[in-house]
Amino acid sequence: MRVKTFRGTDMQAALAQVKADLGVDAVILSTQTVREDGKAMCEVMAARDEQAGADPGCAPGAAGYENGSWQREWFDIKEHLLTLIKPQIDYTRVSPRQRLALEYLDREGVEEDITLSLFRDLAADRNRMILELLSKRVLVKPLDAVHYPEKFQALAGPAGAGKTTAAIKMALAYKKENQKGRICLATAEGKSGKGAMMLRHFAELSGFSFLDLGEISRAAVADRLCQDFDKVFLLLPPAPKDATLAEHVLSLGLGGLENLAVHVVLNPHYSREQLRHFASRYLGARAASLVWTKCDEACNFGTIINAAVKSGLPVSALGYGDGLKNSFAKASPELLWRLVFKHQTPEALAAPPAGAAKRPAGEHDGI
Repeated sequence: MRVKTFRGTDMQAALAQVKADLGVDAVILSTQTVREDGKAMCEVMAARDEQAGADPGCAPGAAGYENGSWQREWFDIKEHLLTLIKPQIDYTRVSPRQRLALEYLDREGVEEDITLSLFRDLAADRNRMILELLSKRVLVKPLDAVHYPEKFQALAGPAGAGKTTAAIKMALAYKKENQKGRICLATAEGKSGKGAMMLRHFAELSGFSFLDLGEISRAAVADRLCQDFDKVFLLLPPAPKDATLAEHVLSLGLGGLENLAVHVVLNPHYSREQLRHFASRYLGARAASLVWTKCDEACNFGTIINAAVKSGLPVSALGYGDGLKNSFAKASPELLWRLVFKHQTPEALAAPPAGAAKRPAGEHDGI
């Protein structure tokens, strides 16, 4: 490992020297202010692992999130630098309305690099609305047959995310729009999965077909699922800690299903570290969208913005409430931004107070 010390007139100048000498893989060990010839200078001690470039474990993770110890360390470095930069932001460069919106997103838990990017764009035009910028960064693609026509709709995500209830709610929504549709609820969780029993019971009550892929050989999984069904809603077990979503799908014998859309189910109340951990496993190849459940239990929704921006995946559905009916909404910009900025679940928006006129999210809200 090479360790060197650099000095510059400011942090930016010192970091430029680090990048030029040690490259983008350098790790910042320490920063301090020193005096040289009576002038204040920024001193940065940095290091580079000479083997880092050859280590495949250091490759960036899927969709903007990194995995591996080196990348986790870089995340910590970046947060440290952002902590130094953030107090220097000159909010006089943006309008009072824009500043309120940025401060609100900060309180919601939106990551600093995202708010800094928004700040730069707003500072360039004091008349721009923050929703305009957010809508370009956070994609919305409603979970319906038009946008996701695939026959196989799989739900992946960590344990406790709400995959089972989401699968049932998706099946109910499809049945409502396709009364004669032949629906199958399937699970790859096996007998140990807590959702399998619930899924089987609900299938029996609703007249849906049910398949437990744990009872089928891996080689026969694809053929069995390709039976005479119009739509199959498939529950996937949590991915192993050392496997990506694409690897997980292959290991379950689902790699041969070309007509497959995998939706990642998450909760908005995950911490930043939890989200990074889950992102390295789920938010990569084979993921089609983000489904957010338990929205009525969260106290802020910055995680939704963080995951959407970093992964590039669209938000497709919002789940809320304990019931199976009328508690799962296809995502739309209005529903999403009212959830983020007003903390209004789709249920609250669907039933406005008597005499209240519904207006687009953000109108006259200072955003």
